[in-house]
Amino acid sequence: MDSNGPRRLYYSISEVSEITDIKPHILRFWEKDFAMLRPRKNRAGNRSYRERDIRVVLAIKRLLYEDKYTIKGASDRLRQDRSLIDEMEIQAGPGGEGEAPFSSSADSSDDLRPPPAPALDCPEPGPASPPSGDGLEVRDLLNDLRRDLAGLLRLIDDKR
Repeated sequence: MDSNGPRRLYYSISEVSEITDIKPHILRFWEKDFAMLRPRKNRAGNRSYRERDIRVVLAIKRLLYEDKYTIKGASDRLRQDRSLIDEMEIQAGPGGEGEAPFSSSADSSDDLRPPPAPALDCPEPGPASPPSGDGLEVRDLLNDLRRDLAGLLRLIDDKR
């Protein structure tokens, strides 16, 4: 990830659209066809994308637009080879002026973090319903949770 901007936990659909150069209606359409693309929704019903979700979008985009897979073929390929998601580089989109969304430099001297997001930008806490689907989907959800917790721990350590 080549960028200088601060790292955030959640992004709106319009921000993801700008980062990935995929229109919001396409992102919503892909949610129906790709089981691994399931952004959380906040209390207002707005989608909250995490870094992993953006990587999934970029992997889908590459398979469909560059590698010329069909939607079913791309879905099958991503289910078989999850490493395609992890190797995606996230950078600012074509209209992305200023800072790119993710920072790879841990030794940044300018620790300019954005103010905390309002409560509406975060998913509703509380008991979650058990995930439907196969064991791979449950494993992905647990891995996403592990990554989110590791990110929070890094933020706490940075404050010390």
